[in-house]
Amino acid sequence: MTHALFTRIRPHGGDPHDVLVTDGRIAAIDPSTRPGNCVVVDGGGALALPSPVDAHIHPDKSAWGRPWLSREPADTLRELITNDVATQRAMTSPVHERAGTLIARAVSRGTRAMRAHVDVAPVHGLSHLHGIRAAAAPFATAMDLQVVAFPQLGLLTEPGTADLLEQAVKEGADIVGGLDPIGIDGDLDGHLDVLFGIAERTGAPIDIHLHDRGRAGLDQIAEIARRTRAAGMREGSRSATRSACPTVTPPSWSAPPNSWPRRTWR
Repeated sequence: MTHALFTRIRPHGGDPHDVLVTDGRIAAIDPSTRPGNCVVVDGGGALALPSPVDAHIHPDKSAWGRPWLSREPADTLRELITNDVATQRAMTSPVHERAGTLIARAVSRGTRAMRAHVDVAPVHGLSHLHGIRAAAAPFATAMDLQVVAFPQLGLLTEPGTADLLEQAVKEGADIVGGLDPIGIDGDLDGHLDVLFGIAERTGAPIDIHLHDRGRAGLDQIAEIARRTRAAGMREGSRSATRSACPTVTPPSWSAPPNSWPRRTWR
């Protein structure tokens, strides 16, 4: 076992304490004794905070470390998605290289965990999933990475995507993802039937992107919550549903997507 004692550090900005770390985890605050072969680091009153967690990231779309990439402007979410597919096709570096560079940078700056939303669609197959897993493998001891199988192009509007999502869970995705059941697929019940069906069969949690505004967004949140409770999904259990959407009606319904307010609901 390896031990390090950080002296005179201020957890969460509070009073100074000595913190004993064993094998990379906090073992004691102000320990009365020190283990043998303990390295002592004088914190000098420095602020001590938990490692950052990136709870929402799309590393398969990253161009980190590559030349600057300008994206085409979009007036709608669907247009943004279509442009994104074209942008990814134009990238010359494979997913595992681009994502690996991004993950390495995050780890070097102290990020301890990520939830990675990875595109799954007939146009990509499961190549992005496998690319992200390959990119994350060298950092397994330093980074906890969850993969969400994300139907970016639509779940029902892209035939074959539902089967790919379930296969993705079998091949290494931790979570099954959804996207705007009404705004993208135009079928709230159909979309949720697929997601909750996969979750029931595989035991995978669910993570839903929800951008729809106003009453449509709120209605979807209510139905997701109802199904979550009906399925016995609870906080702290293996399964949980996450959705993000505006909970207030924007003053201008014609505002572009990147200016919409966002709130998080769990």
